[in-house]
Amino acid sequence: MDSQKNSYILEGYKVLKYHSLGTLIWNKTYSYRYTSINIDAADNMYLSGDQSNGNYILSEHAALKTDTQGNILYQMPPLAGNREFYPSFSKVISAGELYVFGTMAENAPQRVYLHLTKYNASGTVAWSMDVSGNDSSGNNTVTPVGLDIDATGNVIIIADAQSISVPNFHFCMLKVNPNGTILWRKDYLPTSGQNANITGFELDSYGDLWIGEQQGDVYRFNWQTGNLMSSFSFGSNIFNVSSIKRYKKKRIINGGEFNSSIHVTY
Repeated sequence: MDSQKNSYILEGYKVLKYHSLGTLIWNKTYSYRYTSINIDAADNMYLSGDQSNGNYILSEHAALKTDTQGNILYQMPPLAGNREFYPSFSKVISAGELYVFGTMAENAPQRVYLHLTKYNASGTVAWSMDVSGNDSSGNNTVTPVGLDIDATGNVIIIADAQSISVPNFHFCMLKVNPNGTILWRKDYLPTSGQNANITGFELDSYGDLWIGEQQGDVYRFNWQTGNLMSSFSFGSNIFNVSSIKRYKKKRIINGGEFNSSIHVTY
């Protein structure tokens, strides 16, 4: 939703913009399949996704910026190097800078990395870096889960991961400052002892990072240090966490119980 309360629907190659009253303002079809959409303070639109043309032959990173009518202002350049970037999440800040988080793959040697890129407001690459990596054999995987930015421009990225040293799937969190410096990285196994599957997280204004996972566990971390402050579990047979959102002074944890949608507020 933009500043005029207009809504946007992303359907692969196509974006539809609707007036707040529900009438269609415009629809645009672009050359590539996009997976993420952002609107800045001036109601410009940012798209990012795999530059694959639907055939998944060419998978260079594609991102672009449009004006309020959906006309392309510029396309961000693909990242250098003989590797393939698969974006999963993106976020634009008020200054018009765009962060894109996904996985970077290479074939020789065969490895998959978590990768974070920052674009300047002009569309040029400010910095681009691998933040974690595992080989892509069956025992080692990394899966992006989420991206957010705090009030001072620090970035939080979250991923499910598995490595030889940690045989169960765990989740990792990284805090990165606006200059691309990693401030801390934390890895945690779920309290349940089962494989991690992060399904919701929230970075609140009180300096706490909340994470929920499918097994019914909820974690509260200190955003400044990344240290675990508290955790509790509903138990996967009772409640699977699907999202965590803050409303006024209360936090609503959504989930399901025997195929019925329920929520807990506290």
